[in-house]
Amino acid sequence: LHSTEKTVSRNRRPFPPDAVHTLRTWFYANGNHPYPSPTCLETLSTMTQLTTRQVNDWFINCLLYTSRAHETKANLVCRLLLEKK
Repeated sequence: LHSTEKTVSRNRRPFPPDAVHTLRTWFYANGNHPYPSPTCLETLSTMTQLTTRQVNDWFINCLLYTSRAHETKANLVCRLLLEKK
């Protein structure tokens, strides 16, 4: 890693637990449309005391990791079904 990359990763701090709880609650309550509108992003930003960019990135990461976890579970189920044959 370059020295600037090390500095960035070292300065990374987790979000406050209350903020994560608020974001997760919204995410799971809106499962059909789990990405907030621009107006809702602003509201969540104010509620969590995070920047709009931080809230935006949190939802992008959450969607990414949630879909990856779902794909992994689906692959596991397929593999188990194929092994039974």
